[in-house]
Amino acid sequence: TEYTRHALRRAICEQHSSPAEHGGRRLVCVTLDPALEEQINAYIDRGAAGTTVTMPARVSQTLSDPILEALSRLTHAGHPPVVIASPQVRAVVRQMLEPRVPNAAVLGYNEVSSASEAESSALVSPPQPKTPAREPVGAA
Repeated sequence: TEYTRHALRRAICEQHSSPAEHGGRRLVCVTLDPALEEQINAYIDRGAAGTTVTMPARVSQTLSDPILEALSRLTHAGHPPVVIASPQVRAVVRQMLEPRVPNAAVLGYNEVSSASEAESSALVSPPQPKTPAREPVGAA
């Protein structure tokens, strides 16, 4: 699938981009921090029998929430929901987003055609662990 998508990159980009002022195409998107991609990739097992995703639903939601927030800002600005990620995690990111944003496009970096100028509106970092609220000093 990834090889086919790479061969079709020009058509894929054109579907999700708009004309640029200087000619060519403009692809407004959100991109993923390599640290977030590493967290996602940790749940992907690649072996002789194929690829298996072992990500629990709670982890999927935790990791997808910041991506969804960035996509929300993107769509409110009038752009289609597009995420660009590394080819290694592209399909899993698509699976994570599909239930909540079924029309989101998730492209691999190798699918961005040279005819399109990618413009990242946000770099999505891994979610920060929630720390418990501290009680004020002197509280009983």
